[in-house]
Amino acid sequence: MRVPGIVLLSALISASLAVAAPGPVMAEPTPTGEPAPGKKLCKFSDQRLSEISGLAATEDGYTAVADGGDVLQIFDLSRKCTVKQAHTFQQNPFDPEDLAITEDGTVWVADIGDNNLERETVALWKIASDRSSASIYRMTYPDGEYDAEALLMQPDGKPVIVTKDLDGAGVARIYIAKSPLKEGQSVPLTKAGELKLASTGTAGNRFGVVGQKLVTGGTVSADGTRAVLRTYSDAYEWKVAKGDVVAALTKAKPRPVRTPLPGEGQGEAITLSRDGTQFITATEAVGQAPAAMFSYTPNKPAPPKPKPRDASGPGWFSGLDLGDIKMIIAALGVLGLVLVVLGVWGIKRSRAALPRRPGRSEDDDGAAGPPPTSRRRRRAEPDDATAELNLGDVRFDDLRHDPPGDGRDPWGTGGSRRGPLPREEPWRRGEPPVGRASRPAPRPRPSGNSPRARYPDDDDDTRYHPPAGGGWPPPR
Repeated sequence: MRVPGIVLLSALISASLAVAAPGPVMAEPTPTGEPAPGKKLCKFSDQRLSEISGLAATEDGYTAVADGGDVLQIFDLSRKCTVKQAHTFQQNPFDPEDLAITEDGTVWVADIGDNNLERETVALWKIASDRSSASIYRMTYPDGEYDAEALLMQPDGKPVIVTKDLDGAGVARIYIAKSPLKEGQSVPLTKAGELKLASTGTAGNRFGVVGQKLVTGGTVSADGTRAVLRTYSDAYEWKVAKGDVVAALTKAKPRPVRTPLPGEGQGEAITLSRDGTQFITATEAVGQAPAAMFSYTPNKPAPPKPKPRDASGPGWFSGLDLGDIKMIIAALGVLGLVLVVLGVWGIKRSRAALPRRPGRSEDDDGAAGPPPTSRRRRRAEPDDATAELNLGDVRFDDLRHDPPGDGRDPWGTGGSRRGPLPREEPWRRGEPPVGRASRPAPRPRPSGNSPRARYPDDDDDTRYHPPAGGGWPPPR
């Protein structure tokens, strides 16, 4: 294809400015490592094929079409790129850009190029399988003029045209004929969708990043189950269901599988080998490099990623029927009953293991034996007439309480010694008051009820009578 300098310049400038229209991103993640170069099959020595733009595989070789020329011409090629036969028709095409062969052997030449966006109609040339005649079928875009270089013929005979937009945004428009083609008449096209092509980083084409986003050719497998589009740098393959190429191209998922085509200076043609195992491509002559043909092994689809479980969606219970739910409820009931029985048994077992307080009978709580002393506190009681207190395991803090009588502290600050000194006051054998250092316990007080019996003759003995304020000095 001829690319005018001003068109190419405008494409390069707008590549960094244009904003892509919404649409699915085509490319799969870039293959790891450097892309493998294609196998060079042969080069074209016939100058009529220096601008080869369309290619289709045949049983014994290929059929090709080239840009330009004043007459419609197709070429039957050998597998070594030599021209076996050229077929010329006395019709004047505008800009042939692609070629397809249907199951019945009919050759369709896509005369759809429009670099200057000036054509009112585009056309398909139908060439009989015996190459005896050619007839024209015209089509009209519904929304303006477009340059295009890719033709995909569906098995039902409807042509699909994919545009080549030089604005650098990577948006390719998909058009399909509304009705069956009619010879000599114009049939309206309808827009079926858009594709968005991303930069891939595949090197080698003369247009750089812009060339990675421009659709330059296409093909459909003979059985109609695969569709392929190419750019100057990469090939994209879709799986086609029921021969519906448009549906395959316009679905967001699955994305097409990308195969890099590195090193092709201006590649515009692509087809599948007859056995479907190889991409066969052709590039135009660029500078001193002649036009040539290459083969590539298509990449395989990436293995599907594990589907994350949707926490907001239905859970495992969504597949349960009424019988399953009843069984679950019954099992939960039995489990609850077992837990209750185990709890009661554990409580009784733990109580039976506890020691009981002396004098307590089974009538108290149904179990015999003394309770553990660590759980209950008992009040200190005098042992005998010596008024010594058997403290046992009672803590000192447990015995701090107001004395009997008028309820006033007998020796607090400003207090007086009214009433008898209670026997429960803090006289301890070998146990100091709280917060004081240890000291020998005072000797026992005399028994009796007289004041003298309670208080020694020495009224100033601080061992028995603390000073005001509550402090206890060490004994003399």
